[in-house]
Amino acid sequence: MVPKMLEWYWYLPPRCIMKMNVDGVARGNLGIAGWGVVFRDHDGTIKGTYIGGLGVATNYEAKCTTIIEGLNMAIQQGWQHIWVDTNSVAATKVFQADKALWKLRA
Repeated sequence: MVPKMLEWYWYLPPRCIMKMNVDGVARGNLGIAGWGVVFRDHDGTIKGTYIGGLGVATNYEAKCTTIIEGLNMAIQQGWQHIWVDTNSVAATKVFQADKALWKLRA
């Protein structure tokens, strides 16, 4: 089976917005998991990078946790206007609907 090639674009955020690129992953869909966040400004300059481990989690938990951790980092830096960029449609929908997993809300 030939892998499907995807074309992906990265867009600069507007001047007053910090862009937060996030990804979380688990080895297996219940396995050792981690997360990573990169913040860039309107020039594309990297303003911060953060990584963390989650122990054992699902991919979905890792992706949701990444968004939460990234937003916490943004708050600590005093950044108020954040563009969250993730490849997880499921994580995006759960935060848009304010229905994050209970253990992620604690």
